[in-house]
Amino acid sequence: MISFKILNKLKIQQLFCIKNKSFYSTSSPLSSTVNSSNENIENDIEIKKKNRLVVKDLYKQLMYLGRVGFLGVDYIRDKAKPQFISNANLTDNNKINECIERTKYVIKEIEAMNRFHKYRNLKKSYDLEFQKVNDNFLNLDSDQKKK
Repeated sequence: MISFKILNKLKIQQLFCIKNKSFYSTSSPLSSTVNSSNENIENDIEIKKKNRLVVKDLYKQLMYLGRVGFLGVDYIRDKAKPQFISNANLTDNNKINECIERTKYVIKEIEAMNRFHKYRNLKKSYDLEFQKVNDNFLNLDSDQKKK
C-alpha cells in the first residue's frame, strides 16, 4: 500500500513533469521506491485502459454482428452479456488476454456463420438443383409424418 506522503510526492512530480529527477537524493532508498512505484502504477493504469477499450470494442462488434446477422441482437446479447459480466472482475492480465482472444475467436465464428447463411440463402434462390433436392427432402419429411 502506498502511503499518503508518497502519493503526494507522485502528484507533485506529475504536476511539474519531473520524470527523471526526484525530490530526494539518489542515494535515498525511498526515492527508488517512489520512482518504481510510479512507473508500476502508470503501467497498470495504461494496461487497464487499453484492455477496457479493447473489451468494449469487442462487445460492440458482437452487437453489430447480431444486428447484421441472422442470429439477432437479442440472442447474442443474452449469450454475451453474462460472460462479459462474469469476467468483469478479472485483474490478471493473462486471464484477461485469454478472454479477449476467446472473444475474437467467437466473433470470427459468428462472421463465418453469417457468411455461410447468406451463401445458403443465395444458393436456395438461384440454384435449381439445390431447390429440387431441398423440395424432395421436404416432401420426404411430410411423407414420413403422414405414415
